[in-house]
Amino acid sequence: MINKEEIRERVHSILNQNQEYLVSSLTNLIRIKSIQGDPKPGAPFGIGPAESLDAFLSLGKELGFQTCNIDSYAGHILWNPTNPDAGCDDIGVLVHLDVVPADEDSWIYPPYSGQVVEGRIYGRGAQDDKGPAIAVLFALMALKESGYVPRRSIRLIAGTNEETGSADLPKYLEKYPEPAQSIVPDGYFPVVHGEMGIQDITLTYPLPAENPGEPVVRELSGGSYRNMVPDSCRIILSHVSQSLEELRAFIPLDLAHLSKMTKNALDLVIETQGKSVHAALPELGTNAISIMMKLLSVLPLRTNLSSFIDFYNTNFGSDCYGERIGCSCSDEESGSLRLNTGVLTLKGNQIVLDLNLRYPVSVEGEWVYKAIQTAVKKYGVESELLIDSKPLYFSSDDPFIKMLHKEYLLETGDHDSVPLVQGGGTYARTLKNAAAIGGKFPYNEDRAHQTDENIFIKDLLSSARIYAGILIEMTS
Repeated sequence: MINKEEIRERVHSILNQNQEYLVSSLTNLIRIKSIQGDPKPGAPFGIGPAESLDAFLSLGKELGFQTCNIDSYAGHILWNPTNPDAGCDDIGVLVHLDVVPADEDSWIYPPYSGQVVEGRIYGRGAQDDKGPAIAVLFALMALKESGYVPRRSIRLIAGTNEETGSADLPKYLEKYPEPAQSIVPDGYFPVVHGEMGIQDITLTYPLPAENPGEPVVRELSGGSYRNMVPDSCRIILSHVSQSLEELRAFIPLDLAHLSKMTKNALDLVIETQGKSVHAALPELGTNAISIMMKLLSVLPLRTNLSSFIDFYNTNFGSDCYGERIGCSCSDEESGSLRLNTGVLTLKGNQIVLDLNLRYPVSVEGEWVYKAIQTAVKKYGVESELLIDSKPLYFSSDDPFIKMLHKEYLLETGDHDSVPLVQGGGTYARTLKNAAAIGGKFPYNEDRAHQTDENIFIKDLLSSARIYAGILIEMTS
């Protein structure tokens, strides 16, 4: 019979000895700009995600593991001392290597530099999800070097499209069976026992014809991804008769520092700046689209956008909970529904507004969509439900959840933090028996999808120790 405590002590020692290697591995991975791009041969989600997967699998091979790349959709690092093939009895660990975009000008340190400053590693993906991916890989390395022999194979599965649709995992599962039980290091500690439902909805607003003599809207755009609170919005209008001084006189103080206007002989350009955060917690950010709509509502610029501005401010405005549009709801486990107006685009004579919603685990997604559809229909707005990813829920007393929580307690001694339901979605919801755990700690600021995303080196090591303990419990 194995001595688990002895194995844990060896693992801790090996991780400490390899701290520099772990840190350099993460900084190298952060330096790969793995945002979604145009598909290329051998790179279905763009060059960056494919390069990131190659680098991660190469590191796994360097550490002595078997690896497999599924056409750059996803891949795995396999630890199986007796059998080189992946099987349906395996234990799975799922991470992703793609990241959301970063406004490089607003960061203290460049987002794709992986700079190490005062015990922290800065860069896009440090928390979500390259940092946890490296922590798990080094946990596997430490277990292997400790002499531990798992009774079940462990598959560390890495995807490249989690942030923009998760089209990677289905491709992987066409080739390899789903693991019997999995953890997903893409959430929070101590452990996530539920994930709220997620909907992506597109609204298409028909614009009336332009009136002669009115300013003409040449461009209107805001946001990049539905699952990020937009940090910028821009409009270009031509044939504006008022001067900048005349227009600025209408701007209230609370909007003045969040907006910028420039004007030349042809065009007026207005830009608004917000604060980007994950769409699961939009109240922590500042929505640049909402700022723009509020600003346009006070400026004396009558255009064919005027009715849309009224529609937006009536039904959305700065509301993050769906109260204005009539879909607000909550439950004890999840808290309140969250709504993010993530992307705004002018397309010909239509405006397209992309929404991202997180609804409570006890609520039916059909009710949420119907409430929005009913509210916008009276404006002549078409709605389309693109995604309705149903909630995931375990009881906090489930033995699997209790085991994961116990490993967190052994490492941290933190009895104040309890298992939680999160708004963020992970690969766990697409599997039959999986839960998210870590790598964000409750006592540190959540910087995922935000400027200056970073992770403490001490937290990386702590995460690796927790994941090693979990894998011992799942495979011994």
